[in-house]
Amino acid sequence: MNKNIGGLAAFFNKNFLRLFTVVIICFLASGCKLEKQRILVIKPDIKTSKDAIVARAYPTKNYGRLEILHLISRIKNDSLIDDNRILIYFDLVKLSRFSKIDSAYFYLYPNGKKDFGITDFQVCRIVEPWSDERVNWNNQPKMDTINFLTVKGQNSEIANPYKIDVTNFIEGYVSNKTRNFGFLLKFCNEDSSGKRLNFYSGDAYITSKRPELQIFYRSYF
Repeated sequence: MNKNIGGLAAFFNKNFLRLFTVVIICFLASGCKLEKQRILVIKPDIKTSKDAIVARAYPTKNYGRLEILHLISRIKNDSLIDDNRILIYFDLVKLSRFSKIDSAYFYLYPNGKKDFGITDFQVCRIVEPWSDERVNWNNQPKMDTINFLTVKGQNSEIANPYKIDVTNFIEGYVSNKTRNFGFLLKFCNEDSSGKRLNFYSGDAYITSKRPELQIFYRSYF
C-alpha cells in the first residue's frame, strides 16, 4: 500500500512539474509584455559596503576599511614587490531572477590624486566567498581568469568616473549560470614598473563618490 501511495505521489509531482513548465513556456511565448524598463541603483554606504584591497608586500594584512582603494604595481624600498588588487561586492538580492537585463554599469570614481604609469586594468568576476574584514593577499578569493573585462586607464589628475559595462556578468547571475561574489580589479600587467590608480571606496566620506552599480532591466513578474 505504501509503495503504491509513494509511486502515485511521485507520478503527480513529476507531471505537475511538467505542467508548470509548459504553462510558463506558453506564457512567455504568448506575447506577454514586459514591464517598462526599471533601474536598480546599488550604492553601498559605510555600513553596507564590502570592499578591500590586498597587498602582495603585506600578504597577511587586511585592508577592509579604507576610504581610498588603490591599484599599485611597484618596487617598494628598492626590493619589496608591491602589487595591490581591489575587491568590491554589490548585493543583488533586490534583483529578481525573472528579470531581463538590458544593461548594467559599474562606476568607479577617481579620488583626484595623480595616477601614473600604464594603468590599464582588468575587472574579473570573483568565484568564491570572501570577507572584507579578513581578506588579504594570501587568502584572496579565486577569480575567473578567462571571462574578464579590460579597462583603459585615464592617467589624469582630473579624471572622469569610470563607467564599466558589466552587463554579461549580471546576465550570468540572473540566468543562474554564475553566482555573485563581486569583482576583483587588477592591473593587466603586474610588472612592478611603477603604476597607480586611486578610487574612492564605499567608506568614502563623499557619498556621491562611492562605487556604484546601475542595472537597467525589465521583468515579467
